[in-house]
Amino acid sequence: MGQTRNLIPIIFSSFQVFGALTSCSLKVSDHFYGTGESLLFSFTPDLQVYNWTGDNMYFIKGNNESLSIGAGE
Repeated sequence: MGQTRNLIPIIFSSFQVFGALTSCSLKVSDHFYGTGESLLFSFTPDLQVYNWTGDNMYFIKGNNESLSIGAGE
């Protein structure tokens, strides 16, 4: 069976929406996982897509208290 992608919208108000599309299912992990097919997006009010820059392999990491999608050095 294949991996499930997740669409995660976060809505602050009718004019502030951002979120992520993950390359695989979410899971609790001490290490980053996923692929460069994950991306972040915002509507403020126009669509902006933030694709993987290729600078690192920090895609998805989460536990029972937090979720990180993308990260810098």
